[in-house]
Amino acid sequence: MKTHNRNPWELQDTERTLSEIVRRGRARAGVTLIACIDNESQEVREVRKVMTPTPYRGDDDEDEYWAMDSLRGDVLAIAQEIAPERTRDGGHWSPMVGTFVTVVCREGRAVSTDVEWQFLPAWRYSNHFTAAFQGDIFVVTPHGWTSTLSEASGREPALRSTPAVSLVPDLQN
Repeated sequence: MKTHNRNPWELQDTERTLSEIVRRGRARAGVTLIACIDNESQEVREVRKVMTPTPYRGDDDEDEYWAMDSLRGDVLAIAQEIAPERTRDGGHWSPMVGTFVTVVCREGRAVSTDVEWQFLPAWRYSNHFTAAFQGDIFVVTPHGWTSTLSEASGREPALRSTPAVSLVPDLQN
């Protein structure tokens, strides 16, 4: 657990912050939560959710281009909705007071996959008119969580496992 905040976009207590995002966003597999964290207090300011898209393969497929463009649009709209606007006063920009945290909630192992990595290009330029940094991208699964950029990990928070549904009737009584 990180206890020293070296850079303003790094979380001081990753497990506590992720737990709050997961709780407030009512996390479930297939949903990605985007939160804005106050840099000073480390409190979760706002949480929004989007359905987690299937990652694109990068093979110049036109449908994939539009899917990635749609994800960029979703991230941009959320960023502008939940973070303070970056303004100019005289010759100076307003300070960066927040950090965006992306939490991909899915089944599977708690390792970063193409599902999480697709959010890096989606975030490109999306925070530029806000007073918030683009922070880390996390995955939370029934097995725990991991960071895509720093590779930190932990057991809590974790998603509740979705019980397997049997299509075969139980013949043993």
